Amino acid sequence: VTMARKRNAAKTKQNSVPASQIIPFAGLYVRVSTDAQAEEGYSIEEQQKRLIAQCAVLGIQNYRLYVDGGWSGSTMDRPEMQRLIQDVKEHKITHVICYKLDRVSRSQRDMLYFIEDVLLPNKVSFVSLSETIDTGTPMGRLMIGILSAFAQLERENIRERTQMGMLARVESGLWPGGDRIPIGYDYDPEQGILIPNDQANTVRSCFHLYL
Repeated sequence: VTMARKRNAAKTKQNSVPASQIIPFAGLYVRVSTDAQAEEGYSIEEQQKRLIAQCAVLGIQNYRLYVDGGWSGSTMDRPEMQRLIQDVKEHKITHVICYKLDRVSRSQRDMLYFIEDVLLPNKVSFVSLSETIDTGTPMGRLMIGILSAFAQLERENIRERTQMGMLARVESGLWPGGDRIPIGYDYDPEQGILIPNDQANTVRSCFHLYL
């Protein structure tokens, strides 16, 4: 109980500090999902360089890097993203800066959760370099919602095109792809089809016994 009272007192004291006396501290978030993004200017090093330069523009001398390398933007369950969220909730950060909106998330729901449920309640500003967004303004918050919707639309379009491609392969008699080749078959990359192997009879027996 005593420890809880101390934490509440510390939080109350921090919230009562005038904004002009708070020392800015930026959380610089970097994410890449594939090596190919380095060719598009999304490499970890390039993002870091631009984010640090933005700190200088904003007059922020203190910052911490959060780097998720090789992680998809379809979920927020990433090690450094979770560390960033925890630091925000513990009031260690005043600004979150990223290179591009989809570096944080490609999901509209996750993006809005990050902005509305994590950053805004803790009075943390969000800055995206590519979209020139600053949630310190009402227009910036509006743009976050709009751009998040487009990011999610792009992700859903990619998924739909992938599913259509897999269906077209199946309809033409080819293996749809993936790393889980069914038991009883081997994949022939030259023909693009599955060929029964020594376990095929065992699979047939399983189906027969089930029926």
